[in-house]
Amino acid sequence: VAIVDTRFGDDFLKKDNHELLKRGSINEAVEFALTLNPDYIILPEDSRYTPIGQSAEMAYQFFRFRSSDSDTVLIDSGRTVLTSDAVTLRASIYDGVSKKGWSVDKQYLVPQGEFMPYFYQNILNLFGMKKTVLEIKKRLNYRPGPFVNQSDLPKVIPAILFCFESADPYAVRRLLSERQVSFVAHPISHAWFHESKILWHHFDLMLKTQAIWNNIPIVSAGNMVPGALYTSKGDKVSPTQMLSGENWQVSLVSW
Repeated sequence: VAIVDTRFGDDFLKKDNHELLKRGSINEAVEFALTLNPDYIILPEDSRYTPIGQSAEMAYQFFRFRSSDSDTVLIDSGRTVLTSDAVTLRASIYDGVSKKGWSVDKQYLVPQGEFMPYFYQNILNLFGMKKTVLEIKKRLNYRPGPFVNQSDLPKVIPAILFCFESADPYAVRRLLSERQVSFVAHPISHAWFHESKILWHHFDLMLKTQAIWNNIPIVSAGNMVPGALYTSKGDKVSPTQMLSGENWQVSLVSW
């Protein structure tokens, strides 16, 4: 598995042309990762390797053209518009084995980061801050998307565990109840949390627990946090770095 880690944080996102620079970095990383001929490439959450808004099939055709019809399975994700006031975080899976594209939407969202919980809405409304609530809801407008079920994905596609979903104790168990897979792919981004050692430690413990309890390897790829392999025995294995560029690095891990 080729893990692509990136460093797109607050300072980077303040640049006027940050979207163009990010796309260039992601393209460079994927192009190099493909030269390693891995079985899988995992990108961090919200990498947006392919243009936003395309269907899964159109996105795969884009990948197939760019990758010279590679047999690699690439897992990307990005912000996708649902309605005029709601978006979702959608994983785009480019299946180089069956030559198809697949989509999976994030369901377990980050409170105060991706949506505003009703509890806080009610408190603010109680204090007469309805305009504030409406303004916050415009910014925190992520919603669970319609592509929920992963049972229809072929066996070669790993289970997709989005960022923060590892905080749900039953997340991996539910995914494995849908179909048999060889590992769990975990695209993550800690851009909002900076480099909190306490937070990283807690998420490491949760991922180790999920891997042990469900007897399944979990492979993460991170933005503003290093990716890793969490073995079914509870070990965290750092991948072998192969090459790095501006704001990205590609590493390999196997088991």
